Amino acid sequence: MLGTDGSDQVAFLVQTAAALGRAGGTDASRKAAVQFIGAQTVLCYGASGWAKLAGPVWLNGDALVKILRTETYGDKWLFEQLSKYPAASRALCHLVLALEAGFPLLLLKRGKYIDLGLVVMAGFHLANARFMGLSRFAWAFIATYPAVRALAEGREAEALPPVKRGAA
Repeated sequence: MLGTDGSDQVAFLVQTAAALGRAGGTDASRKAAVQFIGAQTVLCYGASGWAKLAGPVWLNGDALVKILRTETYGDKWLFEQLSKYPAASRALCHLVLALEAGFPLLLLKRGKYIDLGLVVMAGFHLANARFMGLSRFAWAFIATYPAVRALAEGREAEALPPVKRGAA
């Protein structure tokens, strides 16, 4: 896919789906676009967590220390803290696994807990922005949350209003 990282890919996907939903010119096409955007976000989180479960580095708690020691995604202070307290590193790795792999469960019960889940994931992205320099991920994913919420609640989001034709 085009783009240099996952945030570019998410932004491209959202913009393309929104454009196609609006281009369709019907409530059904807009609703399909919103549902697609929501489903893709849920799939992104779930797949990321499930992929991490396959390797031992996230399960044993070493992943964040290894990531944070790099020049690209590193943060000296957090690296030192997690190196000093391996139990905290393990707990944080397990929390990331639970949040991502478990995210699709928020669709159950017509999104009863979706608002809490989205607030937690927004916090996750803001922490990644601060400590790993991944601010574009925060904006790209948080922008999809109205669609995720609509999907979970089984309704159309107000994210894609109809395009008014003939207005100058």
